[in-house]
Amino acid sequence: MTNRAEAAAVPASFTLDGVEYSMSPLTDEIVGRLDNWLRTSVIRMGRAAAREETFVADRDAIMVAAFHVARHTSWFTEGSSMIRTLDGSARFLYETTRDNNPNATVEQFVMAIRNDPPGLTEAWDVFELLNPGRESKKKEPEPTATPPTPTKDTSTKPSAPDTDGPPITSPG
Repeated sequence: MTNRAEAAAVPASFTLDGVEYSMSPLTDEIVGRLDNWLRTSVIRMGRAAAREETFVADRDAIMVAAFHVARHTSWFTEGSSMIRTLDGSARFLYETTRDNNPNATVEQFVMAIRNDPPGLTEAWDVFELLNPGRESKKKEPEPTATPPTPTKDTSTKPSAPDTDGPPITSPG
């Protein structure tokens, strides 16, 4: 049984490198797949950097930092900027079209983006049409009749340090 949001989710088409694709609106499942790809990408980058280190302690510190960053990476955080890379855009297109285009591959999207950059712009436009509350561009606030009144921060409580993981220090 589908819920109301799934029933209203209507795909829209775009053309990339001469091929027409049907894109679905973002769902929790698609966001989850993108988040997993983003997190594994961060960990892969950490592993690649750790291989270059000769000391075990340095490799371990790099991997601890990579897992810490990955744990906090999401489509809704800085992860959306990773999606704007060639590999990220290809993965994004694959995840948002795979249910409607089962024969499409990430590699196919990489080549198509290289061959047809304006087609990628069209795909992002379709994404914004399908997901009006999730535009990637920040909109300027609408002017108000009266400017907001500044407020004074009267709190005396100091902010707590980040305790999610060990501090990252440089060797030396």
